[in-house]
Amino acid sequence: MNPELIFPPKEVSIGTTKVLRVIPRMQKRNVGPFVFLDHMGPEIIPVGKKIAVLPHPHIGLSTVTYLFEGKLIHRDSTGVVQAICPNEINWMNSGRGISHSERSDEALEKTGFNLHGLQFWIALPAGKEDMPPDFQHIKERELPLFNLDGCDIRLLAGSLFGKVAKTKIQSPLLLLDIRLKAGKKISIPTNQMELGVYLVSGSLKIESGGELHAPNFILPEITDQLEIEAVEDSIISVFGGENFPEQRFIDWNFVSSSKDKINAAKLAWKNQDLTLFGSVPGETSYIPLVF
Repeated sequence: MNPELIFPPKEVSIGTTKVLRVIPRMQKRNVGPFVFLDHMGPEIIPVGKKIAVLPHPHIGLSTVTYLFEGKLIHRDSTGVVQAICPNEINWMNSGRGISHSERSDEALEKTGFNLHGLQFWIALPAGKEDMPPDFQHIKERELPLFNLDGCDIRLLAGSLFGKVAKTKIQSPLLLLDIRLKAGKKISIPTNQMELGVYLVSGSLKIESGGELHAPNFILPEITDQLEIEAVEDSIISVFGGENFPEQRFIDWNFVSSSKDKINAAKLAWKNQDLTLFGSVPGETSYIPLVF
């Protein structure tokens, strides 16, 4: 792999939990339509501790939560209540406006559990930023899985090797979960899209002959094929797609091609005018706008 850019994630605090922020960063604001990636864990959640991300709003994006370990409960203002489990896709399209919460599973709170996963934000095309919100949950068995020389590639969104994921996407993109064995090498067609490689665990060989150890982000040069070679058993997330012609603005939980839409959304949430976002059934509190 010939990298154009390499940088490690940055640790940030979200409530009582620390995560690794991959993008946006000064070095790279987006990878195709992907404008945000946080790496949660791996973290041991002890008995009695709860994960409680209170209701908060979004516009102009899709959020994707993908777990390697653990379990979270998603609730949103469309009425969806959905358990988020490992190797499943949970894709929430905010469209013109949605609010949601994420909490740990009550049964696991009594025993303690491991939490490990990724959360992506994907900007919507300008013409679809005002579409109705929706949520899609796709089980592990419904996601295409390729086995290449003992290495597994799970297709989470987009198309690969002649198969198309069931995940409804709004612009050309690709999202993969790759489990690469030590010493193995794979080649992924890019369709000339900008693709980032996030090394969740393990280590990879790079063009210089050196090794890159997790956690780390790599932006390879855009070529027809993305080649990845593992030094040791590795978990890799490949994500990206076609870039939009317009700039995307990010302010708190809002993404849009229009600053006016973001300002209107901020005012609506600050005043708890839920005409835009709706309310999350079963929730009585929320994360306030503090700036």
